[in-house]
Amino acid sequence: MNTKLKVLIAAVLFAGMGTGAFAQATTTALNASATIVTALTLTQNNALAFGNLSATTTSAVVLDALTPANNANLNEGFSSGKMTVAGSGTLSILVTPASTITLTDGDSHTMTVTLKTYGGGASNGTGAAVLTNGSTNDVDLVSGNYYLFVGGSIPTLTSQTTGSYTGSANFVVEYN
Repeated sequence: MNTKLKVLIAAVLFAGMGTGAFAQATTTALNASATIVTALTLTQNNALAFGNLSATTTSAVVLDALTPANNANLNEGFSSGKMTVAGSGTLSILVTPASTITLTDGDSHTMTVTLKTYGGGASNGTGAAVLTNGSTNDVDLVSGNYYLFVGGSIPTLTSQTTGSYTGSANFVVEYN
């Protein structure tokens, strides 16, 4: 190969190495926004009350919040529990109903109520569905509200000490 050709090839190579590839830079703005929504509230409208129960009840006492035909062994003074969730529009919320309530007479006597909770957008319970107690349920507010209807069952009372029993359980609601 002749010397002039070698010099020409070397010059082209050095010229290519001396000019780096230029990276193209671009700028894009990132938009940001936030919407502040009404704080959720959970209000008890009616307490869950089993009323006057007989100490000789040999089978479960059942109070169904929305289906009275399922009630069993109730006397007078009973009412299902009702709570209202209030928030913003039709946003999705998480509802975690309690599974049980332990009732106590103030001494060492207790009884456990196994809860059954319905939830829905109508204040009268129309269209409400059974929620899974003790688990998180993903539901939507309807016009800013969601209603919880709570009933439950108590096992046989034949060995239960007589007296007045009370207790409470926590229900949790939060935006999804």
